[in-house]
Amino acid sequence: MHIKMFLRNEKGVALVVTAFVLIAIVVSAFAMVRVTYVPAQSKKAEMEHYREVLNQMMEVKSVMDVLTYSDSPGATFYWPIKLGYVKQMILGADIVYASLEYASGLRYTGKYGYLDQTTDGKYVFNPVYTSPSVSGGIMYDANYMYVGDVKIYYSGGSLYVVHGMSHYTTLTIPIRFESTKTTTDEGRIVGAYLVLTDLTPGSGQPTSVAGTGMATLKVTCNKVEPTYSPPGISQYPLAMVFEVEILEPQYGDYAKSLMDEIKKVLEQMGYHEIITNFTSSYFNDAINDFGKIVTSSEGYWYMIISPDENTPKYYLVISKIDYVRVKVAYFSVNVEIVPSFT
Repeated sequence: MHIKMFLRNEKGVALVVTAFVLIAIVVSAFAMVRVTYVPAQSKKAEMEHYREVLNQMMEVKSVMDVLTYSDSPGATFYWPIKLGYVKQMILGADIVYASLEYASGLRYTGKYGYLDQTTDGKYVFNPVYTSPSVSGGIMYDANYMYVGDVKIYYSGGSLYVVHGMSHYTTLTIPIRFESTKTTTDEGRIVGAYLVLTDLTPGSGQPTSVAGTGMATLKVTCNKVEPTYSPPGISQYPLAMVFEVEILEPQYGDYAKSLMDEIKKVLEQMGYHEIITNFTSSYFNDAINDFGKIVTSSEGYWYMIISPDENTPKYYLVISKIDYVRVKVAYFSVNVEIVPSFT
């Protein structure tokens, strides 16, 4: 009896319907906030964090450059680097996990010499000077919920940024090319200035940290070699070979990114690429092809020889480099987590 009366009461039904509508509106509002507002705010916070860390890593590189150019062995500096964070959001949290560590990765070597022709007519590269080989680096790896995975890697004087699994960018390169016009028919003089930094793990402290909060990067400049200029070479044609060895397979794309960036610089200077199908195990065959074109054609030329399984090295061969200057510095690195409320 009472149920029938309730069903006949239109006011009661209206109240129930209104309650369901209000609940639906509230749930929809929360869902909209969770789907749109929270990701937007989280992504904004993650981008700000990424830019701050990138600036911190660029500052570390800048300080190392200053110590290298100013010949300051024995100097030690400490630099704060943000790790990850946990930020409470509406209906959830934005969690960023990051690590900072010493990483070997790549080895760099510069060679300066000339192209010579053997008795059987093949061209070979004769190095007159070989720079010290440098390796080691600093790797920052962050896992963002909305921005995606980001890696910032400093090695050999180069600073690399990787976003996701495929987008590699080289922000700085360890070679500076110098070009001076001449008053003679020769056109111009081209030089290459190599600034190479070697990093080794420091002793007595950790060389890797991970988590949230703040880390301190300790970098010590152990030795700086005086700038060296190899004696002039009377044989022609002159050539330079810049070698990047891949010590660990996952660093191959970093080396390729470096080659691509140097390639852009060379082409801006008027150099032209000689394409080769030979890989690094067939270096001499690639050099023979390079020599044939360089000696029979005018202009400025370069060639990139890609690595293979047997010889995991990139070779960058550049013609008409009139002089080379080399600066090498040796650093050690440690990292540790410090208390932080950020």
